[in-house]
Amino acid sequence: MSYRKGPLGGRGAKPRPGDRLSDRTVVRADGGTTRLHAELGGHWALLAPHAGANELETVARQRLGDRLGILRHQDEQTMLVRPDAHLAWRGSDTAGLERWLDGALERGQVSR
Repeated sequence: MSYRKGPLGGRGAKPRPGDRLSDRTVVRADGGTTRLHAELGGHWALLAPHAGANELETVARQRLGDRLGILRHQDEQTMLVRPDAHLAWRGSDTAGLERWLDGALERGQVSR
């Protein structure tokens, strides 16, 4: 299932915003491994590389608060995953994540 052609959809390399992410192994803040879909449970997830992405984490946490889990993965790009396991945003540009989240909050796509 994909929302790629809807308002949440995006372009570029796969997975694209709007695509449902497959379940994958991720690492929690405590260092334990888990599965992505098990961690969502009604929460957003920021999948970040093992090194870096601190500014992206700060931006996402400021806007999503305790509805956000920070998880580590092997990919080089950071990905914001919706509670329904669809990719909301991906990249490394802090300003781009700010714009996406501010727009989604304004449109009510993310509950405050």
